[in-house]
Amino acid sequence: MMSGLFIHKPNWCGVNWGHPGSAGLIHCWPLCEGVGGGVRNVVGGHDGVLHGMDWGLGAYGRELRSTGASGGVNVGNVSLPASKRVTLVVLFRSDDVTKTQRVFAQGGSPVVAGNNLSLQIFASEIRAIIGQNGGAQFVGTGAGVASGQWHQVVLTYDGSYARVYVDGVLDVEEGTSVSLGGTALACRIGGRANGASAEKFEGSIAYVGLYGTVWDAGMVRESGRDVFGLFRGGGVSTGLFGALGRAPIVAPTSEYADDPARWLVVYNRDDADSTAWAEWYEVERGIPRANMLGLTLPTDESISESEFVLMRGEIADYLEERELGGQVIGILCGHGIPGSYVRGDGVLESIAGQLHRIDGSTGEFGNGLAPQFAGATLDRPTMEMLGGNRLTARIDGEDVVSSQEITNRAKTLETEGLVGDANDPGAEAKIWLDPYGPVGGVFASRQGEMVAWASGLARQRLRLPLELSADGDPVSNVAFTSIEHDGFYFGWEEGVPPSGFFDAVGGKRVFAMQLGINHSTGDTLRDDEAGNWVTEALKEGYAGSGGSTRSISSGAVLRVEPFMEALRLGWTLGEAWYVASPVLRSGLMLVGDPFLNMSFPKGGWNVYGPAKSIGEIDYSGPTVMLREVERELALGSENMLLDGEAGVYIVRHVDDKGREERGLRHVKVKREGDFYRSVPVELAFPRVGGWSPRWVKDAWQICGVWPIGFDEGRIVRVELLEEEQGGEVIVAEGIDAGRRSSSACWLRVPRASVVRYAIRAITEEGVVLDGPWSRWMTVGSQSAIELTTV
Repeated sequence: MMSGLFIHKPNWCGVNWGHPGSAGLIHCWPLCEGVGGGVRNVVGGHDGVLHGMDWGLGAYGRELRSTGASGGVNVGNVSLPASKRVTLVVLFRSDDVTKTQRVFAQGGSPVVAGNNLSLQIFASEIRAIIGQNGGAQFVGTGAGVASGQWHQVVLTYDGSYARVYVDGVLDVEEGTSVSLGGTALACRIGGRANGASAEKFEGSIAYVGLYGTVWDAGMVRESGRDVFGLFRGGGVSTGLFGALGRAPIVAPTSEYADDPARWLVVYNRDDADSTAWAEWYEVERGIPRANMLGLTLPTDESISESEFVLMRGEIADYLEERELGGQVIGILCGHGIPGSYVRGDGVLESIAGQLHRIDGSTGEFGNGLAPQFAGATLDRPTMEMLGGNRLTARIDGEDVVSSQEITNRAKTLETEGLVGDANDPGAEAKIWLDPYGPVGGVFASRQGEMVAWASGLARQRLRLPLELSADGDPVSNVAFTSIEHDGFYFGWEEGVPPSGFFDAVGGKRVFAMQLGINHSTGDTLRDDEAGNWVTEALKEGYAGSGGSTRSISSGAVLRVEPFMEALRLGWTLGEAWYVASPVLRSGLMLVGDPFLNMSFPKGGWNVYGPAKSIGEIDYSGPTVMLREVERELALGSENMLLDGEAGVYIVRHVDDKGREERGLRHVKVKREGDFYRSVPVELAFPRVGGWSPRWVKDAWQICGVWPIGFDEGRIVRVELLEEEQGGEVIVAEGIDAGRRSSSACWLRVPRASVVRYAIRAITEEGVVLDGPWSRWMTVGSQSAIELTTV
């Protein structure tokens, strides 16, 4: 028996032969139970004798610590299987990985070429050696390891391929043919097999196991997750790669859900595809090992309520045992996790949606962070603010590839943003909004809310184009027959998507949500024939979608405004879904990578006014916002001048970082009936130059400022070009440039209701220069509800 203090039960009573890690076990030294001068092989025989090593209290019980110059544990002569099938598992923590150290060695001379089976730390990397003494050998140098951190290394050989896994990740895979042989040879833990003082291990070793079988990637993962569950009598049942037992849990670096340490990722360890996805996702998103939970679950899409209760209990126990409950803000159900369970009353419930709480609470409950009115300030969720709730999401598809594609699309959006390039401006994400739901009830107010959002500043802040359904008849239920260049879709279409709905040219497809309440929209994701909105949207290239597994309450309908505002603020998809969901545990689920966030367009134009004078302009917020490519916008009645009233608008350019340029000038306007007499004008060089028109009595005063002096630019003449609508361009007036000047002004009485003007500069060599005046400006009568910006 053992002595000393242990975090968990200290007594190993033998191998639990029902544990997955027991298959093929031929030698096992669980070094976390050692005492005195010996090390026990719990399979039988080959107990070890310490040389220059001692026991210390570790993070999960006892651990073998190197203390002497000749270090190592001699476990006698050990044979390897003649079948050429072997797996070696070692768990260790080195004090200084820059020193060459032998972690494990079986057989051979002190030189590398003589070893039969060996793991070595060499230049801060893992070196694995397999080979007959004096014969052919495999030498594979793998991933780097860090000083002072626990690492698990698994070396496998199946007679044809050698593989090295470092902390659960396949790092080396090489075809090779070597002879292991069945001869019993000297074996040592923490040093050379012959006991030489060179290459002694310095640090801690907690586990060494030898198997006559070859582990696959799934078994490698499970070994790291539950190494000490291999033994009866208790022990640390939470073996985690690099963090067995309670240490080290990776501390979050952010209080928000954009930190991988804030999420628990659940996968199905009995499903090879689910395990493969988990291994891939862990690397792609940098999920800490302690935050990856494998459960034994059915592979069906729907399970029973009792099975779900057990699943929820295992998640709760896991968080409690690992002391992760205080930092896990979200639970992600990965590929292969059942999507729904059947309640006792036969109703289908979303599993991901039900995990907002894992304390056994039932029924719907309100979301305290969901805004209760349009324009409300959003609070970004933190653990403290959630009050026991958690964010949830699901990533699942027909197969591993389609599930991986969900994250790949998210990462593409994170890199590229939502704006098309010069070669394909149509790729810019467009919002498609159909606000018209069923007649009456809560939907009347929700419909008005969506329409107001579509024309308000909150939507304009997104600086994305909008397609708003004009179909106000909820009975006809055909708002859009198809959509193109779509980034977001929110609509009330019933049933399955109309034929060809998603077939048009796609844009930056981000998220699609069917807002209906009276049918299922996401009851299965693995049946290509299901035809529901979630399945179709994901299949057609969206990165995420939302749906329900059952009819939901009217108050649970996703609120579009806070959802989009949260994304604009840089929050993740998981956070946006949560704050936009008024009711939780309502059958609703988010399908998509919860870490997705993206940059919305920032460049454009902010319009302030109208006001009687510049001094009355309210700069606390613009009247309207324009995208960079927009040319017209509609003004609400509150932003229109009265007939015959004069006022001032200020137009400021916003750069691609969202900063307003302050060099723009005010524009005076006067409303005459249904027309304005002046318009805001774009400045090509807002900081250093540009032009602006002013209406002075019965004429336009047009002034241009060159960015540099005329003398420096070798400019000798500037000319005002004039074109009546559809007419010929004439030189209205030319001015000989003053050598010390940088500006020119003209006063022109318009000869028609609409006239276009431009300014050009000519050098002394007769070269016509493009510059801050090279774009045409249109002035004249416009509709009272439109302002033209170029």
